[in-house]
Amino acid sequence: MGLTGLILWAEIRVRRVAGPFIAKEQIRFRCVDEFFEISADSDERFEHTMAWVDCLATGKNLGRGLFMRGNYTWPKHIPRRSVQPKSLFTVPVQLPAFALNLVTAKAFNNLYYRSQLPKHTFQTVPYDPFFYPLDALHEWHRLYGPPGFLQYQFVIPDNDETDDSRRNVGHRA
Repeated sequence: MGLTGLILWAEIRVRRVAGPFIAKEQIRFRCVDEFFEISADSDERFEHTMAWVDCLATGKNLGRGLFMRGNYTWPKHIPRRSVQPKSLFTVPVQLPAFALNLVTAKAFNNLYYRSQLPKHTFQTVPYDPFFYPLDALHEWHRLYGPPGFLQYQFVIPDNDETDDSRRNVGHRA
């Protein structure tokens, strides 16, 4: 699962951030080409970027998803809500293994993709819901049943040239 050795030494650089909020922009994209355009546009202007990609979409929808990008901020008017995260709902029981299948996964992906009607949304949010969106559901891991949850994080190069620094991330010869 990505563990390739033992860390013997680490250097940590600490820096001051503007505040405990994120000026968040969320963009709905239709395909992987549009994802690359948004990603390239985001590289210079946003400190934090991530995307949810519907890995079950096919055809003209291949690579569709939601792109989130943001920067730390301390708004002039602080929202009247707490910076501390709140769970909106608690998953009461662990679902049986058969509940998560291709049909329910496709249905969820369609609903999640369509949950944002406008192409762009802008909001100031506390840092926790930006970095940890699943935590809005307390005990969210119960949705995945006994097999559990496996999250994939990956990098897609934006050209065909071989780049050793991308292939060997984290490895020094």
